Amino acid sequence: MESERQTRKKMRTKSGRFLILATCLCVFVLSGCGAGSSDPVVSTGTIHLNNLSNAAIDRFYLVPVADASLGADLIIDLLALGAAMLLPNINADSYDAKIGVNGRYSDYFAYAYDISIAAGTTIDLNIYDSSFTGSLEICNARAAGNITGVYLVPADGSDWGENQTSSAIGPAAVLHLYDLDPGPYKVRVVWDDLSQSIYGGAAGITIDSLTLTTLNVN
Repeated sequence: MESERQTRKKMRTKSGRFLILATCLCVFVLSGCGAGSSDPVVSTGTIHLNNLSNAAIDRFYLVPVADASLGADLIIDLLALGAAMLLPNINADSYDAKIGVNGRYSDYFAYAYDISIAAGTTIDLNIYDSSFTGSLEICNARAAGNITGVYLVPADGSDWGENQTSSAIGPAAVLHLYDLDPGPYKVRVVWDDLSQSIYGGAAGITIDSLTLTTLNVN
């Protein structure tokens, strides 16, 4: 089975929502005459994380591409709007990053893949509003009747995929779906009487970055 990272790499291009620049090449090789000494060999690089979004960044995880784990959170304090921070002493390698925001109504995430860290270099990783995912809250608006199935796919999708709920959603209860790529979706709701409701149509239900969209279903 594919990992979450592999699935997301297929779903997202690497160029659309992040700007990654390699700057400040700082590797020096000194040669001298006689008994001169040389500087220590530089083996690590640095990430310059720039928060250009309108949300405070709470979490930043960085792991080598080959590592299946999430890694440690490298942010001690919030990275405020317009702020930047340096993450030094990163071993030269290729990395994946996950960036988290704890919003008022939901959590949102951004991803960057195959970040190449070279010894002695600084990488600018710029985060924008459009870098983040969105969320969807499905509310059961029926006075009586339980939701037994929720299926969510892009508006142009032909396969409904897997049921997004593992238990019934009763009247006035909600299902909160996190970490959705921005864009139009369609939703199929299955009820305990085996009836179905389809939402979204051709235009779809729009999921925006850093936004919780609410869908009342009945």
